[in-house]
Amino acid sequence: MDHADAIGAKFPLTKAALYEAIIQHGDGTDPDSLGAIMDRATKRVGGTPLTASRGHMARRVSRRTPQRSGACRRCQDAQEWAESVGRADAMKRIFASGNYDLHGPIEVNPFGNAFTIE
Repeated sequence: MDHADAIGAKFPLTKAALYEAIIQHGDGTDPDSLGAIMDRATKRVGGTPLTASRGHMARRVSRRTPQRSGACRRCQDAQEWAESVGRADAMKRIFASGNYDLHGPIEVNPFGNAFTIE
């Protein structure tokens, strides 16, 4: 949650996405770490939620998630991490739905199996 606080993240979905990503990528300094993914995303969208106007915050946060699935596809341990792309893609779909507060039920299909989160 230190990363969420550092970028001013307020949405439960943003915090969940950061938590999920740090489990896979770790908090180190390598090119596949959460910090590196966040740095690339910040450059891509031109800032963090703290630097975004209120009206653009949700859009900027939602545009960070492609960095996560991209990191899974091109990481150093590609075969193992490629299996996690489904989770990252599920996060992208939830962001695309606009359900930033994670109101249930939420339907996801990360690995070809449908799940409903109540």
